[in-house]
Amino acid sequence: TNLSEVSLKDSSVSANFDKLEYLNVPSLSNLQYLDVSNNELYVIEFNKSFIIPTNIQTLNISNNNIGSNATNAGGKWLLDSNIPQPVLRDQLISINSSELTNLNFSKNNNLQVTLNGSHESLETVRCSESRGLLANIGALLPNLKTYIAENNTAPSIYFQDTSLLRTVNMKGSSMRTISVKDRDICSGFASLRTIDISNTDVRSLNLRYLNDDTTGWG
Repeated sequence: TNLSEVSLKDSSVSANFDKLEYLNVPSLSNLQYLDVSNNELYVIEFNKSFIIPTNIQTLNISNNNIGSNATNAGGKWLLDSNIPQPVLRDQLISINSSELTNLNFSKNNNLQVTLNGSHESLETVRCSESRGLLANIGALLPNLKTYIAENNTAPSIYFQDTSLLRTVNMKGSSMRTISVKDRDICSGFASLRTIDISNTDVRSLNLRYLNDDTTGWG
């Protein structure tokens, strides 16, 4: 199929206006834009897995319940034994995506998204009111410009190769450590213009780069 855009935001799936609770996105090689925001999703899968397809450029899954227990939160559909039960409910992983540009998973209180490998095109991450973004060692984000994580429950965030990052907003988060891991004078937070850490638990804020193993922070 040549389908490149799917928008299911504010979806009703029954005559009673019940919200969409479970979604399995099939393998669509041309899919670039996916917006399923403002539903009551408890689970989203991609071809029965928790790995975000590398061809998606914009992913908006904000304002859902992804990662939450449907039974405790008043879900209906996932109580049906005919609905497949996923391996992971509270995590999504993106691996070496050269296409992903905009990622929004705000307002999913129990969801964490992990980035592994290079994400050369990623420019904007919005993860307010979630468990946050986990960028593993080697998760390179050279074009990241905006990182919004208000009221976030992640304990820390470490940036690497983010020399174009201009805006960081972590207002109201419980994060304690914000740091950059770079060892290159051209990296770090060289372009940073705005950082908001008001009403946070931040105890360590490191905006500098590491020259080498012997000279320490410069």
